[in-house]
Formats: sequence, C-alpha cells, structure tokens
Amino acid sequence: MKTTSIIAFFFALSLGFTSCEDDDMRPANGPDIQISDENLSFDGLNVGETITIPVQVNSDNGVKRISYFFVMSSDNGTETSEAIHFDDSATPVSIQKDLQFEAIPNMLEMVIVAFDSRNVSSEIHISFDNIRSLPQMSFTDNVDYRETVFENKMISVTGTVTSEHDIAALSYKTVVNGENSSEMNIPFSNATNIAFSADVRVIKGLEAIIIEATNIYEGMVVDTFRIGSIVDDAVAITMQNGITEIDRLYAEKTNTFNGMIASGSDVASFSYAIKQDGAYGDEIAIPLGTPLDEFGFSITIEGAESMQAIRLSGENLNGNTLVLELPIERVLLPLVYKQDVVLTTEIGAGKPNWFAAYLEPHVFDQETARTNQEMMDFVFTVHGTALRFHSAAVYEASSYLPTVAPYMEGFTQATYSVVTSNRSSVTTESLAALEYDEDLEKFILEKIMAPTSEGGENYNVAGTNRRTSGNLEANRGLVVGWGSYQDGTAQNEQFAIIFVKEVSLIDGIGHVKFDIKYPSPDYRSQYNPVSIIPYP
Repeated sequence: MKTTSIIAFFFALSLGFTSCEDDDMRPANGPDIQISDENLSFDGLNVGETITIPVQVNSDNGVKRISYFFVMSSDNGTETSEAIHFDDSATPVSIQKDLQFEAIPNMLEMVIVAFDSRNVSSEIHISFDNIRSLPQMSFTDNVDYRETVFENKMISVTGTVTSEHDIAALSYKTVVNGENSSEMNIPFSNATNIAFSADVRVIKGLEAIIIEATNIYEGMVVDTFRIGSIVDDAVAITMQNGITEIDRLYAEKTNTFNGMIASGSDVASFSYAIKQDGAYGDEIAIPLGTPLDEFGFSITIEGAESMQAIRLSGENLNGNTLVLELPIERVLLPLVYKQDVVLTTEIGAGKPNWFAAYLEPHVFDQETARTNQEMMDFVFTVHGTALRFHSAAVYEASSYLPTVAPYMEGFTQATYSVVTSNRSSVTTESLAALEYDEDLEKFILEKIMAPTSEGGENYNVAGTNRRTSGNLEANRGLVVGWGSYQDGTAQNEQFAIIFVKEVSLIDGIGHVKFDIKYPSPDYRSQYNPVSIIPYP
C-alpha cells in the first residue's frame, strides 16, 4: 500500500499511453462504463467476502485499458492499493469484464477507470460501508499440533475466540482417515470473548480436529488442530508455541519456558538438564501435575553465556521414555553500561584523557594510556576551538596530528575506532531502551543505517572510516565502534553508543561527562590484529 492523491494516481495509470496532439484541445468524452445499480454501493460486507462486479465498457474510439484500485481509510487519512490493469491492444469498441475481489478492512471505495485508444479516460466510484471484521481464533499457547496422542484417551483442544460481533455458532468436527465427522456444538456464554474446549476421545485414524466459529453476520473463522500419531502408550512433550529450539536466551536474566507433557500411562518422573560448555549438568526435577497422565509445566532458568541447550526427560509407569533437546540458537548478553564517565583535555598525572571500553579503570591519563596503548578507544581533545573525541588512528590526517600528538607521546602504535559525528537518533530515551546486544544491533541497523524513509538516518556507519567526532554538545550523542581498518578501508562490525551529558571549555581546558553502552565481549582485542597501525 502507498499513500497517493487520486489525481496523481490517474496520471500514473495513463503513463506510457500515446498523448493527444498539441493542437487538439477539444473536450473529449471517455469510454462509457456500465455497471448495474445494485453494484454501485455495498453495505455490510464481511472481510474476505468475495464480490464479483460485471462491467461493460463501450467506446467508439476503442477500449484500450480497464483498471481498478481501492481507497482505504488509514491513520494518515486515506491510502490506495496498487492498481490492477486489463489491457487490450486490439482496442475493441466494447469490453465486458467480471471484476472479482475480496473485501478488505477499512475499504471505502473502488475506483474503476477506463481508457480509450486516444488515452481519454472516464471513471466510476463504488462505495463501501460497514466492512465487518471476522472473528479471531487462537489455540492455547499457540500450539496447533500434537505429535503423539493415545488411543481411547481424551484430548482437549482449547483456545479462545474473540469477535467484534456476537458469535452465533461454535463447533468442532474430527477428521478420521480423511473423512470429516458431523459438526458438534461447543457450549459458550460470552458471545464476544470465548474460552473454548473441544473434548475428543482418540480413536484410530484421528488426523485433526477442526474448530469453526461464525458470528451473527455469517463471518466465519476456521482453524485446525493436527494430530501426528496415535499410540497405545508413550510420552509426549510439547512446548509453548510449538518451539523445537530456543532462538534467544537472555544472559543474567530469568528465562521461563512452558509446555505440556502427556502419557498413555501416568508420568513417573520428569526432569530437565542444561548443557554448558559442551556437557550436560545434573538433572533437575520438574514437579508432577494433575492428572498424572497429562499436565502443564513451567521451568525457569537463569541465563548464562555458556549455555547451549536444554534437555527435557520424561518417563511413565510402563517404562516408556522421551528425551526432548532444545538447542539454544543465541544467548543475548547484557550491554556494559558506564555512567558519568569524565575526561579532560588537560595532560598530566591523574588527568584522564583516554577511554578504553575493555580495560579497567576505563579512563587513562597520557602516561598510563601509553603503557596500555593497544587498548585505547578514543581520546578527548581541543581541536581548534572545538571539543572532540578522536581515534588514535586519526593522526594519519595531517590536520589532526598536531591535536593528538601530545596525547600520544611515547606511543608506537595507534588503535583504530570509528567515531561518528553527532547522531540525532541517540537520545536519553533511545539509550535507556538498549539493554541487550541484540537491542544495540537493531538500533544501529534501524535507526542509524536505515534509509530516512524507513525511520533511519541513512548513515553507513559500517563502512565509514571516520575517526573524529563532530563538535561535542551536551544532550547529543554519537556512535563509536570496532572493526577492520586496512589501507584506509574500514569494515566496522561492533558499536557503542555515547550520550554526552556535560561539556565545557574553561580557560582552554575541556571537560566532558558522558554515558556509554557497548557489548561485553572484548572487541578491541578481537579486531586489533586487523586494525592497529604503526605510530608515528
């Protein structure tokens, strides 16, 4: 969808057609579009309902194109759909077309446009009122599949149905050996918000249970709960949302995982273990629920960087067992958050000029920076009359060498960091929202690098070799980062966000206070082999 004016839209529809001669300025009538009166307006359609509108278009000059599009209400007023075109290069004097489409939410108008061989157009508008939403259905825990069920036992398919309009009927039917049963009603009381349960006895050949809800306007929603296999006795474990792996585990945070265990006979034992550094630890008992042959469970785990998988193990009274392993795809690490970092431009013992993210105490005077030069990320200086952060590698630019040279006395190498100008996306609010490394990655991609049309700044922080900030300002922020730097070409991979809280220049001495968030792995040491350069 895209927002556009109707005038501009008609102009776009006509692009590519042959223009009228410049001296032919006489008014011209477009094709005659004929639609029956009952199809000129619609009231009370359901979303998804199929509509067919027969259209007859006549023109003595031949019909070249029939197009249609929809106008919908939106938060910004209205928006239009993409146009559908039907072209006929033979330009017959009459075309009959059945236009078929489905009702969509917020639909206001259908606009039908016809062009003759001279590119003269006419249009007709069809109005829509009261497009009704359909009921919504979801199964409990978003699980719509049971791998194993047990013959002659009951299975309860549960979930919710919500509807803007009262539900008139709620039912289920079973699919056994490819054949649908007759519908069976599911009782309910609240007609707009229903917690349903379809209780079915498992028989051989059961493949699925179909739930159907219909509102008073015949708007319908249908969903299917599928069955994998039917056995006499076994153990089955199903996780919430049907997950078979853990895509994200949060380190230093409590992670909760829910599921259900079912068995042909009563569950006798149930436990889990955590894989760390290539080996599983001790089994941790999971309390048995009621009834013993089917119950929900919940486990909580304090995330750690070294975790690789979670293993669930169940056994029933008949000795049947099941082991379910959930690999952990990624462990998200909390960002390092340093607040009220203070640097000065004054050189001397105990006067912090340099910042190092991955070496305590993180701020260093000129002498201690020299002895730890391979870990320095940026230095704070007066450049002309401005206060700035610089990467040590900025010395390659001759105009900056006099600025950083006093701070690099005794250095034999210069570390590379990307240091950007002030970025408007870095605010107190955006900094506060960054908690984990994934949050920072998304911020860089979506707010710094993304095009302005998508809410970003369109700034290629991954490819720039910029090594100096803009003039520092209070309540403004910037990005610094680490990556490779070879022969003047940078490929920046990891980033930090700085928010400047205070900055001042008094009697030629600069002072700055800032907050910074950055990933916890030592990316300075990781990227030094491909970024550090000799000095001077």
